[in-house]
Amino acid sequence: MSFPSPLQLRQTNLRWYCRSALLVVFLSVLFWPTGVAQAATFTVTNTNDSGSGSLRQAILDANARSGVDVILFNLGSSVQTIRPNSALPTITDTVEINALGGSTCATMPPQPRVLLDGSGAGNGASGFRINANTSRIVGFYITKFSGDGITINANGVGVACNVIGLNNNGTAAGNINYGIKIGGNNTIIGWLGSLTGNVVSDNSFGIVIEDAFSGNVIRGNFIGTTIDGSGDRGNKNAGVGIAFGATGTTVGGSITADRNVISGNDTEGVYLISDGGNNQVSGNFIGLNAAGTSGIPNTLNGIFFEDSDNNTIGGTRSGEGNRIAFNRE
Repeated sequence: MSFPSPLQLRQTNLRWYCRSALLVVFLSVLFWPTGVAQAATFTVTNTNDSGSGSLRQAILDANARSGVDVILFNLGSSVQTIRPNSALPTITDTVEINALGGSTCATMPPQPRVLLDGSGAGNGASGFRINANTSRIVGFYITKFSGDGITINANGVGVACNVIGLNNNGTAAGNINYGIKIGGNNTIIGWLGSLTGNVVSDNSFGIVIEDAFSGNVIRGNFIGTTIDGSGDRGNKNAGVGIAFGATGTTVGGSITADRNVISGNDTEGVYLISDGGNNQVSGNFIGLNAAGTSGIPNTLNGIFFEDSDNNTIGGTRSGEGNRIAFNRE
């Protein structure tokens, strides 16, 4: 009887191993869990309030599909208006809604491509209500809603390249409540990667964080000014509010891109009231235009404190000092 040589054994084992590996790969693909799916892209192709190709339907479709999805727009290069007849669906599954239609939005002021007119959306309606973590809203004018421009009840949300409270021609069209209300942790309102910040003006309040949320960042926005940051379109109360337990908030930063222009608001530029401490306001223009060459005063204080401890105004690093001027108290 002859026995296989060591070389023949190694070759046989190698062939067996390769076949087994291919079988494992085949079975893995065949029986891959159906709940694991790549992100889907839904495209808005018309300005209708409902039906195929509408923003409303795209949100419904994204909500119905688990996992991260994207909503893009194909409406042409000019600004298009969508007028919801009722509140848009609450965002309940992670999605990026990007209305830029392929255009860039790298420098201030932002140039959105879709205007959401909420004048017919009904009592208490917000432009977007976000209940899904790590969602993003990019590229909208958001106007005339009886609730907030954007209501956030989730963590890790990003909001960039929007104009909230002004029409595309710069006229006042504020939302009745907050421009942006933050009810979550680790949200970024402002520049994100290659996307620039927001303009938040002519709302009741600009950007507000209330309750014990932490780690939120507000950077690179014009809050209370015209779209180009040169004039007054103030929010009717404060530009930025941090209150009732909010902690670890950063307003501004140490680099030019982080700078908020918080000017023209009808009460304070920034208030901190009964907050949780460890908030920082640094590197901002408060009461000046975006160029820093003339005043756009907030009607009351540039920064106001009440029952507020252990916060930092300015900082020790280069660029963290605020310029606060021309405010009336």
